[in-house]
Amino acid sequence: AMTRWALLVLCIYGCGGSSVASDRDTSDARREAALERLAKAQEAMCAALCPRLTDCALETSRGSVSAQELKELEDPQFLAAYTAKCQNECVLRDNSRRQGRVGQACAAAKSTCAEFLDCLEAAKPRPQQP
Repeated sequence: AMTRWALLVLCIYGCGGSSVASDRDTSDARREAALERLAKAQEAMCAALCPRLTDCALETSRGSVSAQELKELEDPQFLAAYTAKCQNECVLRDNSRRQGRVGQACAAAKSTCAEFLDCLEAAKPRPQQP
């Protein structure tokens, strides 16, 4: 009788344990897949936003810097480095899905720099409800 009881307990915990571990593995895999999708979306948003932000920074600088400074700012290597820095910093931010969608929509819209920057205001984090 004791042997049957021991076998029953082992079967319940042994069989159930693998199912729980399997469920946990599936849950972990789903979470990892979701995080991977979010990271890819963020990379896409940054790849779309940063060149546009670089262009707008250059456009804004045109009216406020000397001709020599403007020449330095217009250097393709400088612009590429500025864009790369933007992208590196951008992908490290913790953006929500909503911010990603808004950012991509702003980058895709054919608008002036002022309109683009106004559009990005909508991507700012929303205050959390108490």
